[in-house]
Amino acid sequence: MTLPNADAFRILVAKAQRALDACQQKLAQARARREQLQASLVRLQTMMAEYRQRQNQSLAQGQLMADSLNQRQFIAQLQQLLDQAMRAVSQADGQCAQFAQAVIQAQLEVDKAQKIYEQSLAAARLHASRLEQKRMDDLSVMRHPFRQGLSHP
Repeated sequence: MTLPNADAFRILVAKAQRALDACQQKLAQARARREQLQASLVRLQTMMAEYRQRQNQSLAQGQLMADSLNQRQFIAQLQQLLDQAMRAVSQADGQCAQFAQAVIQAQLEVDKAQKIYEQSLAAARLHASRLEQKRMDDLSVMRHPFRQGLSHP
């Protein structure tokens, strides 16, 4: 036998678990997005290093002024993209940290709800046990009525 509030606590546990699952899913998505951004950042860093190396080689070979200016502009644009990518990775790190904290909080809520549910089940079992004991006591009293006055002449 379960008490009505035990069912309510079971529903509370299920709701908390759904919230935890949602937080974990958001964290996984944020981590995947962060990995994508990190991969883009690495590609941009590699590209930047390659173009800087090309620019240094071109300067050593004495290239035309127009070519040198174009390379500098391109490297400046790459640097802007690199800065944006770094900011995006940093923001993604912040989001991951927020979602990780949300997962911890949601797990605490699940644990709390589960504990309350278990306590309500224990209370229901105790209540049922007491009712059963009372029923057995009442049955025993009905079977063996007190015999007042028979033992004393």
